[in-house]
Amino acid sequence: MHTTTFKITKSDKSLKVTKEKISLPLLEPGYALIRNIAVPIEDYDIENILYFGKNTIGHSALGIIENINGDSKSNFSIGEKVIYYVREPGSLAEHKNVQIRYLNRIPDNIEENHLAANYYKACYAHAVTTRTYVMNTKSDVIIHGASRASSILISQHCRLRKANKIIGICDNSVDFNNLRSASYDAIFYYNQDWVKNIIEEYQHLGATICYDNIGGDITARSIKACRFGAMIISSGLSSGQDPKISRQMLLNRSIYYTAPFIFDYKENDDERFMTAVHVFKNIYEKNLGIKYEIFSEKNCQEAIDIAQKYPHYTPLVLFK
Repeated sequence: MHTTTFKITKSDKSLKVTKEKISLPLLEPGYALIRNIAVPIEDYDIENILYFGKNTIGHSALGIIENINGDSKSNFSIGEKVIYYVREPGSLAEHKNVQIRYLNRIPDNIEENHLAANYYKACYAHAVTTRTYVMNTKSDVIIHGASRASSILISQHCRLRKANKIIGICDNSVDFNNLRSASYDAIFYYNQDWVKNIIEEYQHLGATICYDNIGGDITARSIKACRFGAMIISSGLSSGQDPKISRQMLLNRSIYYTAPFIFDYKENDDERFMTAVHVFKNIYEKNLGIKYEIFSEKNCQEAIDIAQKYPHYTPLVLFK
């Protein structure tokens, strides 16, 4: 079967979108063929292209099942609407073969575009506030890249879990008032002495948990802004071992440093399903979400440009 996918090429710091006809591989046991309807473009997708050399985009999509491998035991049926997220990019396409274990049905009470725009980020935020680190009323939080859509959702989940205080750090070009409404108690800027400000804000103890999606020197300085025994959770561009961080730096302050994958933290499929249920409930009842803007597949280039320029928005590409 042939389908259309979108490839991204990098030229200096600009990204160019091209359409490409490809042949989908045969549908393996345990897989379903999904015709994508709505595909969000995440800040993590842009990082994959700019810094990790990827040329495809999209980790999540809402779509319709068009085929299921005959050997697959599944409670899903052809024609059903589902939502999914996967490890490897490539969902910005008309069709994608997806493992059935990654599919979830869509509740009737959630607007589909809203769900599609928030699902991946909300699952990650749920994971890092309830599994990797269990947020509680004594948690004092640092969130880097505070203006990013993914960071805003993490802040909302921290608030939902009744964190004691949440501090966001971002570039000084970001409007403070807009971020305060996104569940931050305070905002500091990278052109300030933010380490000193955080230590003072947290009564000279430092933070108990730091969410870092930048890495490098920012992570090294974050160690100084955390109290003894704190945890630094690395994601996005900062994921993986950072050459600026030595084991001794962490040991000196008994800091835990981890770079979890949302795809690996769940122990089984039932837990994956329950995570989705919790995310559905939070998006619907608590109105958790970020701003998104709709684009047609014909305007993919504009959607990519928006995602690169305005990280607090999520462009949502709709396929007919």
